[in-house]
Amino acid sequence: MSQTRRPHRAIAERVKTLRQGRGWSARELADEMVKVGIPWDRSIVANLETGRRASVSVEEFLALAYVLDVAPVNVLVPTESDVTEFEPVQGQVVDPMTAREWIRGRQPIGDQNMDTYFSKIAGSDFVSIYGALKKAQEARARAAGGDDGNG
Repeated sequence: MSQTRRPHRAIAERVKTLRQGRGWSARELADEMVKVGIPWDRSIVANLETGRRASVSVEEFLALAYVLDVAPVNVLVPTESDVTEFEPVQGQVVDPMTAREWIRGRQPIGDQNMDTYFSKIAGSDFVSIYGALKKAQEARARAAGGDDGNG
Protein backbone atom coordinates (compact mmCIF):
# COMPACT_ATOMS: atom_id res chain seq x y z
CA MET A 1 0.00 0.00 0.00
CA SER A 2 1.35 3.37 -0.99
CA GLN A 3 1.63 6.18 1.53
CA THR A 4 1.23 9.67 0.06
CA ARG A 5 2.11 12.72 2.13
CA ARG A 6 1.15 16.33 1.59
CA PRO A 7 3.70 18.93 2.76
CA HIS A 8 2.02 19.89 6.04
CA ARG A 9 1.84 16.26 7.20
CA ALA A 10 5.36 15.55 6.02
CA ILE A 11 6.71 18.52 7.97
CA ALA A 12 4.86 17.44 11.11
CA GLU A 13 6.18 13.89 10.86
CA ARG A 14 9.73 14.97 10.03
CA VAL A 15 9.82 17.47 12.91
CA LYS A 16 8.71 14.77 15.34
CA THR A 17 11.24 12.28 14.00
CA LEU A 18 14.10 14.79 14.03
CA ARG A 19 13.15 16.13 17.48
CA GLN A 20 13.00 12.65 18.97
CA GLY A 21 16.27 11.75 17.24
CA ARG A 22 17.94 14.56 19.16
CA GLY A 23 16.38 13.33 22.38
CA TRP A 24 14.43 16.57 22.79
CA SER A 25 11.04 17.01 24.39
CA ALA A 26 8.47 19.23 22.73
CA ARG A 27 9.35 21.90 25.29
CA GLU A 28 13.05 21.71 24.40
CA LEU A 29 12.28 22.19 20.70
CA ALA A 30 10.03 25.15 21.56
CA ASP A 31 12.82 26.65 23.69
CA GLU A 32 15.25 26.35 20.76
CA MET A 33 12.74 28.05 18.47
CA VAL A 34 12.40 30.94 20.95
CA LYS A 35 16.19 31.37 20.91
CA VAL A 36 16.01 32.11 17.17
CA GLY A 37 13.08 34.50 17.46
CA ILE A 38 10.12 32.17 16.93
CA PRO A 39 7.70 32.47 19.89
CA TRP A 40 6.78 28.80 20.25
CA ASP A 41 5.78 26.82 23.30
CA ARG A 42 5.31 23.12 23.95
CA SER A 43 1.68 23.17 22.84
CA ILE A 44 2.59 24.55 19.40
CA VAL A 45 5.04 21.70 18.88
CA ALA A 46 2.47 19.15 20.07
CA ASN A 47 -0.26 20.63 17.88
CA LEU A 48 2.01 20.58 14.83
CA GLU A 49 3.12 17.01 15.37
CA THR A 50 -0.43 15.71 15.94
CA GLY A 51 -1.94 17.56 12.98
CA ARG A 52 -4.04 20.00 15.00
CA ARG A 53 -1.87 22.76 13.54
CA ALA A 54 -1.93 22.38 9.76
CA SER A 55 0.78 24.81 8.69
CA VAL A 56 3.99 26.62 9.52
CA SER A 57 5.16 29.98 8.21
CA VAL A 58 8.24 30.21 6.03
CA GLU A 59 10.11 31.73 8.98
CA GLU A 60 9.06 28.86 11.26
CA PHE A 61 9.99 26.30 8.60
CA LEU A 62 13.49 27.72 8.16
CA ALA A 63 13.96 28.06 11.93
CA LEU A 64 12.97 24.42 12.39
CA ALA A 65 15.64 23.35 9.91
CA TYR A 66 18.19 25.56 11.64
CA VAL A 67 17.53 24.42 15.20
CA LEU A 68 17.28 20.76 14.15
CA ASP A 69 20.63 21.10 12.30
CA VAL A 70 19.33 19.85 8.96
CA ALA A 71 18.84 21.28 5.49
CA PRO A 72 15.34 22.65 4.93
CA VAL A 73 14.63 19.93 2.38
CA ASN A 74 15.06 17.38 5.19
CA VAL A 75 12.26 19.01 7.18
CA LEU A 76 9.92 19.26 4.19
CA VAL A 77 10.30 15.98 2.31
CA PRO A 78 9.84 12.58 3.92
CA THR A 79 12.58 10.01 3.56
CA GLU A 80 12.09 7.10 1.21
CA SER A 81 11.77 4.78 4.20
CA ASP A 82 8.92 6.90 5.63
CA VAL A 83 6.65 7.07 2.58
CA THR A 84 6.59 6.06 -1.06
CA GLU A 85 4.84 9.13 -2.46
CA PHE A 86 4.94 12.87 -1.79
CA GLU A 87 2.42 15.35 -3.19
CA PRO A 88 4.12 18.78 -3.12
CA VAL A 89 1.22 20.36 -5.00
CA GLN A 90 -2.23 18.94 -5.62
CA GLY A 91 -2.18 16.43 -8.44
CA GLN A 92 1.61 16.09 -8.62
CA VAL A 93 2.52 12.90 -6.81
CA VAL A 94 6.21 12.01 -6.94
CA ASP A 95 8.59 9.82 -5.01
CA PRO A 96 10.56 11.53 -2.23
CA MET A 97 13.82 11.56 -4.21
CA THR A 98 12.17 13.34 -7.14
CA ALA A 99 10.66 15.86 -4.73
CA ARG A 100 14.10 16.51 -3.23
CA GLU A 101 15.61 17.05 -6.67
CA TRP A 102 12.78 19.45 -7.57
CA ILE A 103 13.27 21.47 -4.40
CA ARG A 104 17.03 21.58 -4.96
CA GLY A 105 16.42 22.99 -8.45
CA ARG A 106 17.71 19.95 -10.27
CA GLN A 107 14.57 18.53 -11.86
CA PRO A 108 11.16 19.89 -12.84
CA ILE A 109 8.07 17.88 -11.96
CA GLY A 110 4.81 17.26 -13.75
CA ASP A 111 4.17 19.53 -16.70
CA GLN A 112 6.62 22.24 -15.69
CA ASN A 113 8.37 23.75 -18.68
CA MET A 114 11.95 22.56 -18.51
CA ASP A 115 13.35 25.59 -20.35
CA THR A 116 11.64 28.02 -17.97
CA TYR A 117 12.51 25.93 -14.91
CA PHE A 118 16.21 25.89 -15.71
CA SER A 119 16.41 29.44 -17.10
CA LYS A 120 15.97 31.01 -13.65
CA ILE A 121 19.01 29.37 -12.05
CA ALA A 122 21.79 31.38 -10.45
CA GLY A 123 24.93 31.08 -12.55
CA SER A 124 26.88 29.32 -9.82
CA ASP A 125 24.18 26.65 -9.57
CA PHE A 126 24.04 25.96 -13.30
CA VAL A 127 27.32 24.10 -13.45
CA SER A 128 26.33 21.75 -10.65
CA ILE A 129 22.98 20.84 -12.21
CA TYR A 130 23.89 20.71 -15.89
CA GLY A 131 24.29 16.93 -15.70
CA ALA A 132 20.87 16.61 -14.06
CA LEU A 133 19.32 18.60 -16.90
CA LYS A 134 20.77 16.26 -19.49
CA LYS A 135 19.60 13.19 -17.56
CA ALA A 136 16.09 14.60 -17.19
CA GLN A 137 15.89 15.36 -20.91
CA GLU A 138 17.05 11.84 -21.77
CA ALA A 139 14.56 10.27 -19.36
CA ARG A 140 11.68 12.29 -20.82
CA ALA A 141 12.71 11.32 -24.34
CA ARG A 142 12.82 7.64 -23.37
CA ALA A 143 9.45 7.87 -21.67
CA ALA A 144 7.86 9.64 -24.61
CA GLY A 145 9.26 7.52 -27.40
CA GLY A 146 10.88 4.46 -25.98
CA ASP A 147 14.36 5.75 -26.87
CA ASP A 148 17.01 4.03 -24.81
CA GLY A 149 19.21 7.13 -24.75
CA ASN A 150 21.91 5.59 -26.94
CA GLY A 151 20.86 6.81 -30.24
